[in-house]
Amino acid sequence: MRSIVSAALASVLAIAAVPAVAQDSAAASTGVKLLPGKAVYDAGGRLIGRINRLNAQGDAQIIVDGRLVTVVASTISDNGGKLSTTSSRRDLTSPR
Repeated sequence: MRSIVSAALASVLAIAAVPAVAQDSAAASTGVKLLPGKAVYDAGGRLIGRINRLNAQGDAQIIVDGRLVTVVASTISDNGGKLSTTSSRRDLTSPR
């Protein structure tokens, strides 16, 4: 019985760690530290919005015009402490 409980606990802990690992790998691949609350700007320097949360892949999720949109982490760079994406606001909010 004890081994079953131990195995179940190990499984739960392994599953819970997956999002954190994904976020770390996304941040490591871009070299950019994405944190909730940080502002993200488009290539023209216009504010798109602030990071609301990170998804399981480590991509930034931002509320734009009342909708939650995902900004792929690989499109975000740190320019002198200012997070910029190659995606435009229009790219992020247009229906696919």
